[in-house]
Amino acid sequence: MSVSAGQPAAVFPDWEGCPDSSSCSQKDALKKGDKVLIAHASDRWSCVWYSGKHSEVVGWIASQNIRALPERDTAMKNWLGNWKSIGGAARIVIRQSADGQLTVTGTARWVGGPGPTGERIIHFGDLSGTARPAGHQLRIGDPEAAYTCVANFRLLHDQLVVSDNSLCGGANVRFDAVYRKQH
Repeated sequence: MSVSAGQPAAVFPDWEGCPDSSSCSQKDALKKGDKVLIAHASDRWSCVWYSGKHSEVVGWIASQNIRALPERDTAMKNWLGNWKSIGGAARIVIRQSADGQLTVTGTARWVGGPGPTGERIIHFGDLSGTARPAGHQLRIGDPEAAYTCVANFRLLHDQLVVSDNSLCGGANVRFDAVYRKQH
């Protein structure tokens, strides 16, 4: 999705009662052409997430100020490459295997507070698998297998949205994030 308003489109916070309450004040504004991901939408409001080079915005925007982008080609080449999570704690590499499937490998980490010895607690995780995408979606791992890492991928233009089942690493390690391809 993309912001289509001619003037900056107001973004309202995701607080109780917002965006319809008169006590809600504008939090930010997005400009025409900014690409957003939509979490929830109605005829009047859409809850959006925007990540630019220097800022990140989550909130409500008038649905009339958003337009759908044309579907992107689902060619294998659009999946391939090195992907980095917006927060930087996870990386995913997608390559094409000899049989035409996608081979996915990834690493992630979670950094906690200091442990009993004063050193920071760090937990690591990884994922790996091979599968064939179905349009803009890909799944690795078997959701029926116990204690198996399963990750779902959705390719949205130049972003990769990943969700996992919390079994891909140590405590608090998740691959759930939005990723951008590294060039």
